[in-house]
Amino acid sequence: MGVLAEAVGSPSVQVLADLYHMMMDGEDLENVRTHAQWITHPRAEQRALAPGSGEYPYAEFAMLHAIGYDGLISVSAAGATSRKKRRMRLRFCRRRGRQGEGA
Repeated sequence: MGVLAEAVGSPSVQVLADLYHMMMDGEDLENVRTHAQWITHPRAEQRALAPGSGEYPYAEFAMLHAIGYDGLISVSAAGATSRKKRRMRLRFCRRRGRQGEGA
């Protein structure tokens, strides 16, 4: 994940940690810890109808807090077409955010 950024050695080259695609590609999510100093932006994707109802390992988000990441996280929510679904996803993200603060 951060091998290229480390090799370049410039603060201008950083890593977008796409946790969903890391998981789908079988990449070890422990790489987030290993390359923490290069992560500038994590991204997650939720394809299920409601957050937490899919296969995504949301517990892994706690590792972002553990490595000291306190920036923004992008969440791509496929199929968030109805107002009800968007509200459900927003509530889920807020709950997870509060849980991460205490992790």
